Amino acid sequence: MEYIFIVFVSSSLSLILFRAYIEPIFLMVFKRPLFNHFSLFPKLLSKNDKLFLESEIIFYKRLKPKFQKSFENKITHFLKRYPIIERENLTLSHQQKILIAASYTELTFGMNVKHQNSFTKVIVYPKAYYSHINDDFHKGEFNSIQKTVVFSWEDFYLGIKISNDNINLGIHEFTHAILHQATKPRTSTFDYVLFEDEHRKIQKMLKKDNYFHQIKNSGFFREYAFVNSKEFISVIMEYFFENPKSLRTKFPDLYERLKTMLNYDENCFSY
Repeated sequence: MEYIFIVFVSSSLSLILFRAYIEPIFLMVFKRPLFNHFSLFPKLLSKNDKLFLESEIIFYKRLKPKFQKSFENKITHFLKRYPIIERENLTLSHQQKILIAASYTELTFGMNVKHQNSFTKVIVYPKAYYSHINDDFHKGEFNSIQKTVVFSWEDFYLGIKISNDNINLGIHEFTHAILHQATKPRTSTFDYVLFEDEHRKIQKMLKKDNYFHQIKNSGFFREYAFVNSKEFISVIMEYFFENPKSLRTKFPDLYERLKTMLNYDENCFSY
């Protein structure tokens, strides 16, 4: 027993030292986190929840088994850290809450973003809700002042069920939250630094008149993408997850920027 304890402590200390010194060097050289999918004690979903997730989330279904475990672990971490608050007599089941966590996990799967603090809770309404921000009905929003991500459940779920219309409310609003975190002056983690670095490169690309007009006049992206630079990133991120082949064919440079932004690794998938 004593030997096992010594081995465990030794392994834990080695891991701490490795992450403190080796991983930063790895990040600088390879531009991706080393321990993103590693956990000593991963928390996995129940068999029923796994089957449910597989039936609802194509991203999860396509992952290789070892990466499915990582996906599940990230979901449980999300649910533990961020309360999901129902409004207007809405009652969400545990599996419905899993879908909300899965949306964030899908977006950030290649990142190590446990230090996300641009939002502290998720609020969910049954349908489009009235917002005093602009005296209008909203389907979703990210509120940086109140540190909340807000969804209409009806519209959030449509974003999952209809996977080929380039509209995914979960991906859209969580992208706003990640971008806000990444653009903070003292964001320390490498993932956010990389995210913001690629974001700046995209903004630089868009400042080239020919490129901007090419994108806008192509008719490929919906008009809402051109409201402002933040909406552009959130909209094209929806296209990245729902229509990656077309995005890569039409705008390969933009696709590669997003791929780097998310540390998106196609080797994680079985097909």
